[in-house]
Amino acid sequence: MSRAGVRVMPDKRKLYIITRLIVHRPRTRILAPVSALTVKTAREKVIAQLQAW
Repeated sequence: MSRAGVRVMPDKRKLYIITRLIVHRPRTRILAPVSALTVKTAREKVIAQLQAW
């Protein structure tokens, strides 16, 4: 199972994240701030990260 989305931090920063279960434990990786990537680029990075895991 894997998920990609945007996490809003308490200080109002927005980050693209990806979460995946590895050995029955969720692992979360921050891809980049929302201001740094377009949605299309973020999707490409998610696909690359899933292949790397």
